[in-house]
Amino acid sequence: MDTLKRSKYSGSFTVEAAFVMPVVLGIILLILYLCIYTHDKAVMEYAAIKACERCCEEAKKNKDEDSGYLTGLAREQIEEITDKGLIGNWDEDVKVSFEGEEIKASIYGRMGNSQGLMESILQGKIFSIRVSCKEVLVNEYEWIRAR
Repeated sequence: MDTLKRSKYSGSFTVEAAFVMPVVLGIILLILYLCIYTHDKAVMEYAAIKACERCCEEAKKNKDEDSGYLTGLAREQIEEITDKGLIGNWDEDVKVSFEGEEIKASIYGRMGNSQGLMESILQGKIFSIRVSCKEVLVNEYEWIRAR
């Protein structure tokens, strides 16, 4: 009857793993979301910079253009980049303003209302991005001659 020997180990490892695994998985998910957040912030910054550059180029070509046309160009540029490049589900608010020779594009993004676990817990409170870019219209010939 003594053929079944008792193991000197009990089930304590299983119990410890049951406590440690959710913490490890939570940390992995947090790192993953932080990577997505950083990537999407970089894409939004790039989109704002490209929108400002495009508005400056158009304003140099056509000095008579109104700000509504340039605002439309900037929004189009930003949407073109963010539609392809963002990983997360973001609700974006785009603003373009003109003050004299200065063009400013800003994007405010909030994590969208998807059905993911983290989004439903956080409800977009933590994951929001605000980026802005500003460019100044410069007449290159005058600027070079002034130096």
